[in-house]
Formats: sequence, C-alpha cells, structure tokens
Amino acid sequence: MKLIQELDPYKSGHAGHSNRVFSVKFSKDDPNILISGGWDNNIVIHDLREKGPVNAIIGANICGDSLDFSGNKILSGSNRMDKQLQIWDLDTTKLLHTIDWNGKGIFKDNEHCRVFCSKFLTHTDTGKEYILAGGGITNEIRLFNSEFEPIVKIGEFSRG
Repeated sequence: MKLIQELDPYKSGHAGHSNRVFSVKFSKDDPNILISGGWDNNIVIHDLREKGPVNAIIGANICGDSLDFSGNKILSGSNRMDKQLQIWDLDTTKLLHTIDWNGKGIFKDNEHCRVFCSKFLTHTDTGKEYILAGGGITNEIRLFNSEFEPIVKIGEFSRG
C-alpha cells in the first residue's frame, strides 16, 4: 500500500483537530472534500487540493459515526443532551437547522439521547429525504421525516 497524500493542518492556515476524531466522510458530490469530527467540538472541512483544512464548524461533539453529507448539507449527531442533530451549510458553515429529538409529533416522552450515529437517507421511490439517528441514554434509534419530525422510534434496548 502506498501513501497518496498527507493532509497538513498547518499548511492551509486552518487548525486541524485537538482531540480524538471519530467520524470522517467524503462528499459524494466532490471527491476532493471530506469532513471529520470528534471530541474537540469541531467539524473540520478538508480539501485534498489544498492539502489540508479549509474551514471548520464549531459546536458539534462527535463521538461515533455521526457525520454525513447530502448535497451541500452536513448532518452532525452530537453526544449531548440537547441540540443533538444539526444540519449545516458546507459552503458558509452556517447552522441551517437544529432537529428536536422529541419533536412535536408522536413522541412526547421528553427523553434525551446522546447521539452516536446519524445518516441522511433518501427514499428510492419518492426521493424524500429522511434522517436516521441513534444513541445512548435512551438506547434507541429514531427516523425523522423531511420536516424533521420523529416518525419512527425503535428502542427499549437493554444496552446502548
């Protein structure tokens, strides 16, 4: 195996991570762009053409495979008791939406979940976008519709 490229956090003028990294994802739309997230509350945006970080989003505490892309949107699932699921704009790094874990829908249990995994899903027939996420404390998985309301809850697992 041969090393093709090494990313240097100091070459681009943007800092890299200062703690453990738990999730790395390549953009499906641009193979030069990848994001990484971890315990340092940063999502670092890397560009292979620049050989390092080009931007960062501050505020997401990533502790599992909880980063994903959908077009120009970044989904983050954080290991915290509120504001666990957030959607960010890749270009501007602005927060687009914070998803309420309990929503206003069918689940009014006011449970808190520390998210360890999150993913964008697209229905093959309708093209509608969903978000699937799961984690600890409540040891459950929830599916959110395109209006960001929880519509399915799979839970009551004995361990997270």
